[in-house]
Amino acid sequence: MDFHPTSELHAAHLGCWFVEHVEPSIHGRLVSVRVAETRLSSALWERDFA
Repeated sequence: MDFHPTSELHAAHLGCWFVEHVEPSIHGRLVSVRVAETRLSSALWERDFA
């Protein structure tokens, strides 16, 4: 990875990677990705469909 490994950046990286590499070959769309650091701490990436 070429970024500082925060949960926010991991969620964004995974979401964008999935949209680019996996989504074209499936019947569906990714809406969000949540990365949890602990049970009480997590980051959420939500796709912008605008």
